[in-house]
Amino acid sequence: MNGRFAISTAGHDAGKIYIIIGEKEGRLLVADGIKYTIANPKMKNAKHLEIPKQEDTTMLATMISQKSRGSDEAIRQTLHHLMKDNLRYVN
Repeated sequence: MNGRFAISTAGHDAGKIYIIIGEKEGRLLVADGIKYTIANPKMKNAKHLEIPKQEDTTMLATMISQKSRGSDEAIRQTLHHLMKDNLRYVN
């Protein structure tokens, strides 16, 4: 599931879009590349996230899992392009 987009459906961040970067203690780790980075991800309950069907994001998932240099920038750019392409985003 790493590298998939997820939209928060509950909490103060409802409507915010993230990229899933891992799992810990039964919760999903998500990042936006700004406030929540690879080094400091947000833990979200999976039932509070909507994961839309989408194309494969294997390259992004690989970059994130390797914690390669500039991956927070890759997350920011990917989310920016996602919003620019008129996919659902409310915030």
